[in-house]
Amino acid sequence: MFKRIIALGIVLMLGIPCYAESRDKKIVVEQITNSSGTASMPVGSTTTLYTESFSLRTTEEMAVMFQATSDTSSPVVSFHLQQSYRRPTTEGSADFAYIITDTIQSSRTDFNWGCATYSTLTQLPFGRFKIVGESGNTSDTIVQMRIGKQ
Repeated sequence: MFKRIIALGIVLMLGIPCYAESRDKKIVVEQITNSSGTASMPVGSTTTLYTESFSLRTTEEMAVMFQATSDTSSPVVSFHLQQSYRRPTTEGSADFAYIITDTIQSSRTDFNWGCATYSTLTQLPFGRFKIVGESGNTSDTIVQMRIGKQ
């Protein structure tokens, strides 16, 4: 298990869609984007951003890498995994059918890549991330995310 997580972390750092083989399963790496398909997602000041939804239908384990950067100061953002039984009515907007199943990182205040892993997911077929600019966040904060699914 530990070797699979290390391998998944290395694959995620590459930042390109790919497949990696473990002994018995494939790891699929995907770039997370906003509803416009942009990978470098602006989350300035106290903005709330909802990423484009993604399928979790065949996902047993998942890892997410995330980074928040700013040219002027330390970003202050939080990352929340949301899941639902369906795609959102409008991608990029709040949707009552999506619930927060985990807070990955609250108040991220550095420029380093962070990582979270999930060995058990709520058994709902769709996911997305809610990214919130917290009080003190800079207006030029940019977020990047990648997920690895197995």
